Parts: sequence; structure tokens; C-alpha cells
Amino acid sequence: MAAPTLDVHIGEWTPSRWDEIDTIRAEHNPRAFGDRARPGITSELIDWAALGFTPRWVGEDSSEAVAALEPNLFHDRGADEWRRFLAGAESRAELALAVSLVGSAAEPAYRPLGGLRAGVTLPGGDGSSVGGERLALASPPEPAPDLGRADRDLALRLAGARPSELPWWHLELAGFEEYRGGYIAESGPEGTLLPLLVSRAGEVVAAVWTSPDNAIRHYVLPYLPSYVPILQWLSEQAIPEFVPTAARRMRTSLAGEAALQTGAEVAALAELADLEADYDRRRNELQARVDSAAAEANEVRDPLLYGSGGSLVAAVHRVLTDAGVAIRDLDELLGTTANADLLASWRDRNILIEVKSATGNAPERLAEAPSRHLATWPQLRPQIPVEGVVLVVNHQSKTHPLDRSPQPYSRTEFIDSLAFPVISAMQLFGWWRRGDHEAIRSAFFGT
Repeated sequence: MAAPTLDVHIGEWTPSRWDEIDTIRAEHNPRAFGDRARPGITSELIDWAALGFTPRWVGEDSSEAVAALEPNLFHDRGADEWRRFLAGAESRAELALAVSLVGSAAEPAYRPLGGLRAGVTLPGGDGSSVGGERLALASPPEPAPDLGRADRDLALRLAGARPSELPWWHLELAGFEEYRGGYIAESGPEGTLLPLLVSRAGEVVAAVWTSPDNAIRHYVLPYLPSYVPILQWLSEQAIPEFVPTAARRMRTSLAGEAALQTGAEVAALAELADLEADYDRRRNELQARVDSAAAEANEVRDPLLYGSGGSLVAAVHRVLTDAGVAIRDLDELLGTTANADLLASWRDRNILIEVKSATGNAPERLAEAPSRHLATWPQLRPQIPVEGVVLVVNHQSKTHPLDRSPQPYSRTEFIDSLAFPVISAMQLFGWWRRGDHEAIRSAFFGT
């Protein structure tokens, strides 16, 4: 006896009709039925029964469907079926689940001035829509905080199932605009949008919309090359949590019925819930520590490795201060820019520090100023003896730090002629990030 299945409404023509359209386009008219591309769900080979579902396409009865995929209100693409789906859910006092994908994997042939956008009109939102601009994320998005079990499971599946090269889309809830008698009538968005996945910059890239009466729960997700992960999630997580009466009709959910669970099941589930809560708490704490450490490091890392002028001098000042070296800004001390940038003191020894930057290779002429500053210092502050000068150079500052040459200068004859140390910003940062204060002091004051 075959296992029972649940109906799923799909707002697309049947695969067989699309086969006919493909034949007509190939043999007679490439533009037949407009420019609309064949939806992926109509060409993907899905073992619906194995997943516990029976697809109900446009033109088929959807009143017993437990969920809807790609629903819409186009008259020839499922408007009647969508209404029957909602009426059936209402008659059974069940929540109506819906899923729509935003965007695609294909790069469009043109790029509009307003940027690449994608979205979906919510058939249950009185014209409201969810969508936004295309995003290219450097790192995978993270699940939003405080999600329920099914929603968090979906967020993790999405982050893991999508190939890294696929784009994301910034999802925002928008209202409805309509032209009436020469002017635009606007209405605010209906319902609420709950984030599922969020980028490091705070953009929502996967979300669930809830209708004002809480009768519809519509998931708006970024494009996936396969619907199988969504169907698996519906069967394993969403339907048992949000439509438990439908799960009972499948006769596969007795283990999920709290009233039928044994003491061992209840205890194990409670431990699992505690574990998940503890994991979320610990992860949030660690993420906060990571963010705090990164923010503190960026105060030195960015200006030291990419900066110039005052920001670079301030970063060198901070590094030496962290190493226990007393630093004075010479512009403030002298009231002029006629000498070096910093005066560094360690125990009873003083040195001058000149800080320079170069977008490319460091010019040799940068080494002219330090010797001049050292020679003129006794005329400026004879009461503060200095024993030397050090040149700090942030060279190749437009190149990634890991791709820069190790030293500011490479010509052996020139290096041998220098009467003072030359330290690259990358060297200085390396000592600082490792907390090697002794190396910093040795580089500037010797052993």
C-alpha cells in the first residue's frame, strides 16, 4: 500500500504543457507564449511521492493542498487555484503555507540604471510585495536571532544549500501603487515581514511574510537551483510545526505528537531544546566577542595598512603606546611641521619617528627627511637629546597587504647607505597583532 501524500498547489502550468510550449518554440515560433522562460519547478525531476506530496498544477483542484509553491494572482497562472487553496485551509482551520523564490541564477542581458532588482507580489497581501536590489555577499548570511525551530532549520538549509556563486537579494516589504486619473495612489504594505537570513551588513536576504489576520505564512526565499530542499523542509519541519493536523493526515507524525510521546522522548526533546538554547546563547556571546575584537583591531589595522597622513601617524602612535613607549606628537610639541612626526621615549632614551606612505614602491627620496630632522633637532629642543631617527613607511598602500613586497626598499646599495632603520607598516602591524611588544621596542630602540 502506497504511503499517503499531501497535496501541494503550484502556481504554474503543468510540465506536459510546458513540454508542448518548448516544442512550439523550437519548431515554429521562438517567441510563442511571450518571452517567459520555463519555470524551474516544471522541468526539475522531483520524486513527489517520496517526499510525501502530490503536485496540483494550474487547472487542478487545490482545495485540499497543505501548502502553495510560487502562488500568484495572474488569471492564467493560478488565481482561482490560489483562492481555492485559501478557502480549503480556512475550512479546516489550518494555516496557509506558501513559498516563493526571488531572482534567478542567470545574469540579465542588460543592467538598468536603478540596479538589478527582483521581487514577488504577495497574492495574499492586497498588492504588497517583497523584493529589492541584487547583492553579492562576501560571506554567507547568518540566521536571524530568536527564530523558531522550523524557521531556524530553513535558514540553515538555505545557507548550506545555495552555491556560493549565486547572488542574494535585499528583501524589503513594500506597499501598492496604482495610477488613478493621472495621479499615483499609494497604499502601505500589509502584514509583517520577519527576517530569516541576514547579511553582515544587516540586509534581509530570506524572510517570511505573515498576513494581517495571521492566516497566511508566506516564505520569500532567494533563488535555489532545486525545490527538493524546500519540499524536504515542508515535510520534515514546517507542516508538523505549523499545520499539525495536516501532518496527522499523512499518518507519519505520531512521534511528533506531544500527547503520544513516552517519557524518554519527552526527556530527550527537552535536553535537545536546552542544547539548542545553550548553543544560541554561547554563539551569540562568541559572535559579540569576535565583533568587538574586530572593531578594536580595525582601529589600528585599517589606518596602519591603508592609511596616510594623520591617520597613519595616529596608528603608529597607538602601536608604540601599546608597546609601552611614551609618544609625543611633534606638531603639537613644536607648534610647527618643520621636523619629524613623533618623539618616542623608552626609559631614558629618545628617538624621532618619521611616518610616510606611498601608493606604489617607496621612493628613495623619502629617506632624505629623517637625516635632516635629526640634524636640525638640537636647534629646536636642545634640552631633549635624541639618539637617532626611524622611518616608518606604509608602501604599496593600494595593494592588498599580503601581496606587498616585504620591505619598502629593495636596492642593496641604497639599503646599505641608510644611517637609520626603515620599518614597513606591515612589519609593525605583524608585531602588534601578535602582541610582541619587545620586537617593537627592539626595532625602534635596538637591543
